[in-house]
Amino acid sequence: MEPGKMWLISSNGDHHTNVTSDYIDGTLKRFLAHFVKGEDNGFEKEPHVRLLQEMQQTDQKAVNGAAKLKQTAVAEFDRLPVKVKPLRLWMQPGGVLGDAKPTAGAASSDYRYPAKSPVVNNPAAEGWQAVADAEKDGQLTFTTAALPEDLSFYGEGSADLYLSATADNTDLQVTVSEVRPDGKEMFVQRGWLRASKRALDDSRSTELRPFGDFTQPKEAALLSGQPNLVRIEIQKFAHVFRAGSSIRVTVDSPSQTGFWLFGNDKTPSTNTLWHQAANASSIVLGYVPYPHAAALPDCGKTLRQPCRTNVVTVPVGTGPRAPT
Repeated sequence: MEPGKMWLISSNGDHHTNVTSDYIDGTLKRFLAHFVKGEDNGFEKEPHVRLLQEMQQTDQKAVNGAAKLKQTAVAEFDRLPVKVKPLRLWMQPGGVLGDAKPTAGAASSDYRYPAKSPVVNNPAAEGWQAVADAEKDGQLTFTTAALPEDLSFYGEGSADLYLSATADNTDLQVTVSEVRPDGKEMFVQRGWLRASKRALDDSRSTELRPFGDFTQPKEAALLSGQPNLVRIEIQKFAHVFRAGSSIRVTVDSPSQTGFWLFGNDKTPSTNTLWHQAANASSIVLGYVPYPHAAALPDCGKTLRQPCRTNVVTVPVGTGPRAPT
């Protein structure tokens, strides 16, 4: 379909936000009145993309008994695709996430696989667990220094990891979160990949979105003793990291996210991420400025973005700025 004939409302939340959000419900009614009933209500002149941010539970109830939702802000764009600028952040030795490519000759970071990783948005028990002490060697975290300005992102991202392992194969999970100045870490989004399925469809892949080939002939074991480029798609999201917060990337074993469950490869491995100048692991996200609420969203009311207490030290210094 032509982008000029498409309208999108996106938000965090559940599948039934058309019922629990008066904003979405009203927009759908105007759309249907115009294109189905033929009403001349001017809908064709409305913004083609609306981003409802940080949907919050209210004290009101919808017709299905769920809490009514209200967004903290609405951003509008003229059409799809929303134009963004790639912002690449490099995973540095010592758990730092920075905007400068590392220059170390042979630096790397190791973690144990498989390890029990925190469940997030489990429908049977909402929230985001902490990492158990016994599993802390089963993850790597990379965190920016405090951001000097707000950074807003929209769409997909790519974790470009240079990986080696003692096993022929391993399963990977990459989590993006916001470490806030109030001491909380808020879940943002995740991505997953089995390393043997790392082959890409180059005709469709971009800097921000790796398209996997996923055909059996392209499956391949990890090359032993050397860095293998593994690009993991970070599922589409929209989030504003406020000034004073930090961006965090966590690499560990896949765990339950919402209803998603994984049959992880059980082969034990020591997985290594490389930070060499020639093989520098990084993440790239799509930056675009848009209007948003000034205050941090409420951890207890924001749908599907639970918080937990931050237990990993934030690096000193000044975090990255928006791309120019």
